[in-house]
Amino acid sequence: LIHRIPDDHIFVGELNLNGELRRVKGILPLVLYAEKMKIPYIVIPEKNLAEARLAKNVKIIHVQNLKELIEYLE
Repeated sequence: LIHRIPDDHIFVGELNLNGELRRVKGILPLVLYAEKMKIPYIVIPEKNLAEARLAKNVKIIHVQNLKELIEYLE
């Protein structure tokens, strides 16, 4: 299947070899950028959720691994 990546999302994360998303440094500036650019959704590693929640005007979708990301996109 071919899926189109949504234009209204930003995707942030580092994928390790077993398919899990690792915590990334500097998540708050990225979430604030999404807010500033009026991008309604940002998809981040679950391990970054506490810091990302400081932003209020963007919907934060958090995933643990590639499987969860694919399920969200479907």
